[in-house]
Parts: sequence; C-alpha cells; structure tokens
Amino acid sequence: MKKTKIVCTIGPASSGVRTLQEMAKSGMNVARINMSHGTYEEHLQTVHKIKQVRDLLGISLGIMIDLKGPEIRIGEFEKGFVELKKGQNFCLCDEDIVGDEERVAISSEKLARHVLPNQKLLLSDGTIELTVKKIEQGNIFCKVKEGGILANNKSISVPGVLIPMKYLSDVDKLDILFGISEKMDFLAISFVQSAKDVEEVRAFLNANGAGDVQIVAKIESERGVKNMAEIIEAADGVMVARGDLGVEVDFFKLPHIQKQMLACAKKMGKFSITATQMLESMIENSRPTRAEVTDVANAVIDGSGAVMLSGETAVGVDPARCVKTMNKIVSECEKNIDFEEDFERFCSHHEDLCKTVCQSAVSASFSLSTNSILVVTNSGKTARCVSNFRPSSKILGCTPNKKTFEQMSILFGVEPLLTTKEKSIEKILEGAVAVCKDGGHIKSGELIVQTLGSAENSTNTVQIQTIK
Repeated sequence: MKKTKIVCTIGPASSGVRTLQEMAKSGMNVARINMSHGTYEEHLQTVHKIKQVRDLLGISLGIMIDLKGPEIRIGEFEKGFVELKKGQNFCLCDEDIVGDEERVAISSEKLARHVLPNQKLLLSDGTIELTVKKIEQGNIFCKVKEGGILANNKSISVPGVLIPMKYLSDVDKLDILFGISEKMDFLAISFVQSAKDVEEVRAFLNANGAGDVQIVAKIESERGVKNMAEIIEAADGVMVARGDLGVEVDFFKLPHIQKQMLACAKKMGKFSITATQMLESMIENSRPTRAEVTDVANAVIDGSGAVMLSGETAVGVDPARCVKTMNKIVSECEKNIDFEEDFERFCSHHEDLCKTVCQSAVSASFSLSTNSILVVTNSGKTARCVSNFRPSSKILGCTPNKKTFEQMSILFGVEPLLTTKEKSIEKILEGAVAVCKDGGHIKSGELIVQTLGSAENSTNTVQIQTIK
C-alpha cells in the first residue's frame, strides 16, 4: 500500500459512479469538489455518488469542499471560452453580460477602484496577460500582451496589489452550509492571508454545528507566504496551491516556498497537500512528461503527505489512468526513502504527552522491524501524530467514529479501519485487533506495536504484542 495519499478533483469527466469506483480502486483517497465551478444540484449529485462508492467498496474516502475564496473572477462566455490574441483590445466590464471576444463581466467592482493605467493583470493561472489602458465608469479597458484560451470563471490576479475584500463572502458562507449539510470531512479555504482568516472560518463552522470539519488552508499569495507559520498553526492542514501562488509571487521562488511550507507543516504536526499541474499533460495524453514524474516524486521526498490531481481528473480524458499513474509514481518513490534516517533526524524532546508516546511507538517499530503500528483513536489525534513521524510500518488507524474514519483518509501512511464502540480498554483493543485480522492487515504470530489512550487521558500507552 502506498503511504502518500491522493486527492482527486471531481468534475464532468469523473462524476459517474463507475469512474469514481475505478478511481477509488486505483488509489484515490479524498474527493475534492471545487465550488468555483458547477451548480449546487450538480455538486449534490456528485457528493451522493461519492458516498455511494465508498459505501459500496467499504473504504475511507474523504470529501473535501474547496471554496472560491476572496478573489475576483471573470464571468461566462456564450461558448464557454474565447481566444484572446496578442495586441487586441479587451474590456473587463462592470455589467452583468455574457462575454465575447471583446469583453467579459467581472465579479467585483472593487477591481476598477484599485488598478491604474499600465498595470499588469494576469488571468488563467498567469498564462494570459493584459495591460490596463484606461478605467471608465467601472470598466477596465485593456490590451492583450500575452494571449490564449480564456475560459469561464477564471480568476484575475493583480501582482503586488492588495484588493481589500472581506474574507468570508456571502457566497462562501452558502457553500460552507452546503458542505455542512452533506457532512463534508474537509473544507479547503482559498487565498488565506493570516491566521485571522482561518479563525473566522472556524468560528462559522462552530456556530453551525460543524466544529469537527477539518480546515485546509491554501496559501496562494505573498502575504500568505509571509504568515505561513501562523496560518498552518491555526489550520488542520495546508495545501501548497501552486497555481495562484505562482501568479502572485515570482514563480522562480516556488520550489523553495514549497519546501518551506511542507517543512513547517511537518514541524507543527499538520497534514500537507501539494497541488496544481502535477500531471497536467495527462488531461489530454495517456502518459505524463518526465518532468511531471520528477515533480511528483520531489513533493513526496520533500515530505508532502498527499498530492493532488485537478484538471487531470476533473476534465481529463482518462481520470482513472491519472490516478493509477500517480499511485505508481508515489509508490516507487517511497521504496527509495530511508524513513528511519528521516525519523532520527526529526526526533526531538516533546513536552506534549501524545507526541512523546507516539514518537516512542514509532521508535519501537523501527527497532523491532514491525510491519504494523495499531493506533486506537476516537478523534484521530493519535493517528495524525503517529503519521507525522512517518514510520516505515503501515499505520492501522482503528476508530469507532465514522467522521474520524473518513478524515484519516488524508493522513500519510494510515490505513483507516472502522471498529465498534466498547467501554473497556481491553475490549477496545480486542475489537481493533479482530478488525485488523479479519481484513488481512495483520496475522497470527506477528509482532505489532499498539498505541492508545485511556478514557480519561490523551494518548498515554504503548504496547508491544504478538498476535494470537
């Protein structure tokens, strides 16, 4: 089993039950719904199909809702896209119109208030560049400096300019409420600038009875990079969202920023996802480029707990093949990682009881060369902590909590298993061992490491046992 998890964006190419089933069997661990595209009715049908597939296969398959965030986007075109040619004029309009080759609507009138003539505007992940010529009555008249295909709802970036917008928009709030109603497991929040943004979302979730939803902070701007430590500390996980980040900051800095973010997440015990254009060529082709294979492998080597597919699975020609390819790349890469050497380098003194116990459990697994670490957890905290130490042993995350079962889908090296609720520690362990044996994860005569906590305390126990 691969340790690195795979997040897949679900779209028109992958929303069918049969395709979702193939993707899950090929290695998909988390299904991402991008709220920037599609209707609530379409998203509702997709979520129900994801749940149908995970119930059918009896697997942990997390559902992630990804918000639009405080960004300015263009509207829609009659044909879904237009081709902009270098040197032509193009207008960003403060009107509710259907776009064409000459103009398109924008989602906020604030853009016109904060741009100046000769300012650079970037669209479609920075592939299209416009130069502002003049601003009149809320309309921004531009000349195309770098052309290309411009599709519906693409974001607009103004490098070096902060457009003042409230973080959680009314649309985002509706999207969160939709996710809550469908019992989402993860909420990815876009364009996070500071810990305050994460706290605002956390407060909204708590106020609507969804405090158990895990927040994934997407760091996509220069200010977000500057504040990455406080952002990651406030969130449950971080996404290295290289698309908009590569537009907002000098793209030559991206590799170093990626390494910084992944290291920061590991240090703070948070899960991490590396995203954007990982196997981009497979949107149209059956094989990735050599550079893409190396990019995915380097993300794994750098410590990314998960890697993400976007357009590759949302609109690509063969979503299941993309997942299989990603699975093969990360599995091969993991064979060449010295997890024990990494663990020894990462080990340190911890005042936190859970971290100390989990570090001891992983240390024992290396010393005894065990195949498995059995983790009994209700909230998932122990599994997250053990996962963060990246043992070479597989982590059997046993929980009676269905939400925790789904959320462990994102954790590096964790095989989530659903157990029954028991009152005593002895019964809890017996039930967990039975589930692991029945599923073929462990066998009689095998030596395993176990870690769990009592009902009154945090994780406080490490046991070494030979399975009977």
